[in-house]
Amino acid sequence: MCWGEVRMTKMQKILVVDDAQLNRELLCQMLEGDYVIDMAEDGAVALGKLWEDSNVAALLLDLQMPNADGFAVIEQMKKNGWLNRIPVLIISSEHSVEVENRCLAMGAVDFIHKPFEGSIVRNRVRNAIALFAGRNSQTVTLLALLPTFLWGVLVNHLSFALAAAPGDPAGIQQAFLSPLFFTGGTNYWFQLAGLSAAALGSWTTLFRDAKKEQEFLERASRPCKPPQEAPPADLEIYLPKHAWIRPWLLQRRITQGLWL
Repeated sequence: MCWGEVRMTKMQKILVVDDAQLNRELLCQMLEGDYVIDMAEDGAVALGKLWEDSNVAALLLDLQMPNADGFAVIEQMKKNGWLNRIPVLIISSEHSVEVENRCLAMGAVDFIHKPFEGSIVRNRVRNAIALFAGRNSQTVTLLALLPTFLWGVLVNHLSFALAAAPGDPAGIQQAFLSPLFFTGGTNYWFQLAGLSAAALGSWTTLFRDAKKEQEFLERASRPCKPPQEAPPADLEIYLPKHAWIRPWLLQRRITQGLWL
């Protein structure tokens, strides 16, 4: 599997693009237990693989490569619409702020610097995939509910047409094709308003839940802040007068390091 062979499996596929064979093998060994690994030695080969099968969970992309570099790959992915559903993680020894900002502005989601650390690689790839899955689920949810809403409008329209000419197929057809929103009266509008409110409530709830999940994943993917340094053991703390009757103040001064 580490030589670009994609097995028939339910695991997600990762495409590793790097002109250095050693880097491709290292990343494959770090990720092969959790994902199916496909590999490409340059940008042109990677784009060809994406044309054949764009069902890729994440793309690990080097910048300096022959034929087509990493910037060209990102640009082509953006033109083809792949960048909206495939997270691109840059793998590079480049630490320039200008280069990182350029990649992020083009649509890359994260950087993995060389030399590689297995735990960092796995966590960054997992977080990127989870973030894109949450983002795409919002779009899928909204699109899935739209046909339901339209079907409800159609049923509401048909019910008023049936009531307008019961037992008369020609009359039902004529009523259905007529503008019932003018002739249906207030009941028609009340039912349509209730249907719209129910659909809007469902959309809002599902969208809010998906957004909260995505925000949680974004916070979880951020690097942890370094712990606050503990005060020296020999540091003498001077407390304000009557501090013994204000334990909350004592706790705040100790925990926040507000020494007097």
